[in-house]
Amino acid sequence: MDLFGKRKEEQIRELQSRTIQLEKDKADLIETLQKRDEKIKRLSRDFQEAQVRCKEAESRIAARERFNQAGQDTESQEMAAASVQGGRVLGIREIQLLAERLDEMRLSRADLLSASLTEEGLADFADLPPPAQKLLSRVRPKRGAILFHCPHLFSLVLIPPFPVTRDQVSSGQGFNLKPLREILDTPVLMLSLHAGESVIGVSLSWQGFEALEVVKSQVMGRHSKGGWSQRRFERLREEDVKNHASEVLEALRPVLQRYRPLLRLAVVSGDSILVGMVEPEVQLPILQRRMEQHDYKKKAEMLDELYGFLSYIV
Repeated sequence: MDLFGKRKEEQIRELQSRTIQLEKDKADLIETLQKRDEKIKRLSRDFQEAQVRCKEAESRIAARERFNQAGQDTESQEMAAASVQGGRVLGIREIQLLAERLDEMRLSRADLLSASLTEEGLADFADLPPPAQKLLSRVRPKRGAILFHCPHLFSLVLIPPFPVTRDQVSSGQGFNLKPLREILDTPVLMLSLHAGESVIGVSLSWQGFEALEVVKSQVMGRHSKGGWSQRRFERLREEDVKNHASEVLEALRPVLQRYRPLLRLAVVSGDSILVGMVEPEVQLPILQRRMEQHDYKKKAEMLDELYGFLSYIV
């Protein structure tokens, strides 16, 4: 055999072997690059998810702080109100009867004063009757107040369930009841958020609920013992609360999609943790209030608390 031909064949085989090895190295390198790209993509997704969770956590913390602060303000307001002689809560039926009586009053002179004042308006309005001014300085209602004054007879102060939105003052032979009726006709979303049972209600006025949904789920109660058992129990309970919040949001979204354009605000009460999880989804002005956890079947009681006024006669 030709030695040069044999040598040439060996070189060809070596080159072929080298080519195969290079192809293998190339494939390995491509696979490594693909894995690196996948890892980069996965890390990017994880980073984005972490950012989203961080923002959600910040929103929950901020909402919880606002809720707790609002609860403290409400408690302080109610304590101050309770110390004032003659204050009482009026339900829907009582406020309707009161409105009828006020509407019947007539004087020959334009001496009947009607005022609907925001919190800022109360501070700026200097012509309040002295007894009413003294009372309001003690109660300091953050939602404003509605006032009806008949000289030498009475001053009636009503603290509304929802904030007064604009200042209105008038004098006449009769009382101006329009601001009072506007409050009663306020369309609101009610969220009563409690671990295990939450209520979603839509009320377009004092007359009733347009929609009412109850969300129930299994949530562990509080653990009174200490140690590892308590920590494990609390973790399990937190998971139950998160699952309950998810179910509430699932029920809330179609309600908001249908009614949000009609609603003026959301009245939120209940567990601060649940409030922090649900509140960012609402996208309405929020009014935090401490409300009782009512039996959802007793709609009249819920409406009374939702639309009830705090009243004083001085």
